[in-house]
Order: sequence, then structure tokens, then C-alpha cells
Amino acid sequence: MNPVVDIASISPRAYAFWLGLGLAGAAIVLGALLGFAGPVITLGALLGLAGALLALSHVEVGLWATIIVITLLPFGGLPVKIVFTPTFLDLTMGAVLFVYGVDWMTGRRRRLTVTPAHAPIVLFLALMVFSFVAGLPNGPLTANLIRQFAEMLLSIGFAFILVDYIDTRAKLERLAAVVLLGGAAAAAAGVALYLAPDDLAERALSALRVFNYPSGGVLRYIEDNPDNPDSVVVGKMRSGVQPGRVIDGVLVRRVVWWPNIGMAVSSQTKYPEASFLFLQWLSSAHIYSWLVGNPAGYYDPFLVSDLETPSVVASYKEWHMPIIKASIERQFPPNVLNGNAEYEAALDDNLQAVMIGSKTAEQAMEDCTAAWEAITDRLGREKQVAAMKAMAETYSTVVDKPTIGV
Repeated sequence: MNPVVDIASISPRAYAFWLGLGLAGAAIVLGALLGFAGPVITLGALLGLAGALLALSHVEVGLWATIIVITLLPFGGLPVKIVFTPTFLDLTMGAVLFVYGVDWMTGRRRRLTVTPAHAPIVLFLALMVFSFVAGLPNGPLTANLIRQFAEMLLSIGFAFILVDYIDTRAKLERLAAVVLLGGAAAAAAGVALYLAPDDLAERALSALRVFNYPSGGVLRYIEDNPDNPDSVVVGKMRSGVQPGRVIDGVLVRRVVWWPNIGMAVSSQTKYPEASFLFLQWLSSAHIYSWLVGNPAGYYDPFLVSDLETPSVVASYKEWHMPIIKASIERQFPPNVLNGNAEYEAALDDNLQAVMIGSKTAEQAMEDCTAAWEAITDRLGREKQVAAMKAMAETYSTVVDKPTIGV
């Protein structure tokens, strides 16, 4: 019996029936998407479906889709959560990996092209897997952590696929052309947003929120740059200490300040003295202030010397330095309890459930409370309470006199 059906042998009436049924089903699905999800999500779903079908057709098409995602929507993701929220880059790279694997299983690919660089890459991947498995007892295995680890493995492993597939000059030229087209499209979008009115650009960028991009206050402006005299915000930027709450007649304002836990010597190191000396050198007035004052740096000022060093003041602005000092005086250290990652993961999961509408805010907070209670009991309630009391001794006691609403 031949399982292949010859379309030409189907009667016109049956052909019309099945075609109409298929179109009706597609129309119902499309209408449901438009009605329940809106036009933006529907468009994204159609584009994602088309991209997935194209990516599954051939390895090179999948590589094109990956390049387009990298250049245009590198952080975009599906508007739904499937254990975790997959990004478009996860989907396109996964599709390439799937098609590449099918090529090997079907015999269309029989030889792997390798280079001298592949050996250290394999060694590094093996070290990654070993470190990941060895570190499992030290923290919770969350869905987000698994996703990040899988993404890293996939990204590094992509080197094997690229080297093996791009074996001719024609393939390399086609992929280079896609890179140029994607970069040109991204540049054109940037120019269009630059020329568009601010409110229109803001709305256009905020529309990407369905793909897990931020919304509201998306536009960022260059501020207080003497080389930018036409800026609409030069001289208009100001800052203030964190708002607070009036409790028992005093204004309590607390700011989470990260630098106070930024440096520490591991209890597992074989060289504690050398580590301590290195941190002393790194946190010295000259070196650390240079790191903080560097416009391309990452560190925040928190030493007395930082607040007085000209390069730091120039980078953070003179009008902002008193605010930094006042904020440090009212600082609240971040949570460093044992199991902190588990507490945050439980809160994060429930907040996301509220944002996607699968839980009410009340139910999410009840579930988060139950999860926190379970974590605390498992880690030892008495130990956690003792650690929290020890942390409380480091909290600021500075309060202010309320000036309004009293």
C-alpha cells in the first residue's frame, strides 16, 4: 500500500472541502489571536512561525534568521512563559542545531570539519559542565539558571556548526551579506527613531514590551555634556535621596547600597593573604577612584576619597555628589542570607505570574510567603533569624524630620 497521496487524483469537490476547512481553521486561530492577544502579539506570532518554518528548512536559512534576530531583536522573547521565557535567539539557534542534527542522522552530512581551535573549545565545554555539576549542591537549580547554562553551551557550540557548514566562499559571502543587511536595517531603524518625534519613538519602542522589552521611559538622553550644547536636558538634571515613609513622627529613608558587599576574600582560597593585599590595592584611593571616575567603568563611588576625587566628581557631576553621600548615610545593605537566591527566585516567579496574568497579586504573595516559609524551615529558622538580626546591626539609623504631610 502506497502511503503517498497524489493530489492530482483528489476530486475537485474534496480538494475544495479540505482547502476551505484549512482556511477556516487558520481564520479561527488568527481571529482568536487578534481578539485575545491583540495585533502586535498576533503579528509577532506570525513572524515567529514563519521564521521558525524557514529556519527548519535548511541550516543556512536558520543562520540567516539567527543573524537577523541578533541585529534587530537580540533581547526579544516570546510573550508567553514555557517553564521559562524563550528568546527569539534561543529559538533560531535551537532550530539550526535541530536541522544540523537531522542532517547527520539522515546521512546528508558525514564529515566534521575541525580546526586547531576546536580542542581548547571542547576542553572548555567539558570544564563548564564539570563546574556546573560540581556546583549544584551550593545553590538552587532554577529554570532560569538551566536556561542560562544551556544558552552558553549552545552559543559556544555554535562554533562547530559554523566552521563545519561554511566550507565555501559562496556560503561565507551570503552570510556576510545577511550581516550587512541586518546591520543596515538596524541602523535605518535607529535613524528613523532619532528623526521621529519623541512621543512617537517612545510609543514605537514601548510596543515591543510584548516581546519582553522595557516600556515607559525607554528613551535616554545625553545629559550635561559640554560638547552637546543643543541638548534639551543640559543643566536640567537633578537627583534626590530616596523617598521614605513617616513612622512615629520621623521620616525613614533607606537606599539599597551594593558596594558594601563588593569585595571579600573567599574562605576556600589557598592564598588569603595575597587576596587581601590585592583587594587593599584595588580599593586604594588612587586605583579605585580611577576605576570609578572612568566613564566606561562600572563601579560606584562609596569611599570618602571617591567623593573628593576630581575625575569622579566630573563623571558623576558636582550637583550629584552630595546626594550620593546622603544616600550612603541612609544605606540599607542587600540581603545576603543563606538561600538568598532561592528567596529571590520564588519572588521572581510569582511576580512574573502576576505580570502575565496567571495569578492575582494576592495569590502570588500568598504563594511567595509559603515558599519563603518552606525555604526558611529547610535551611533552619533559628539560623536564619540569627543571621537576620546580625544583619540588622549594620542598618543605618539615620532618620530625617518630615517637612510635608505632617
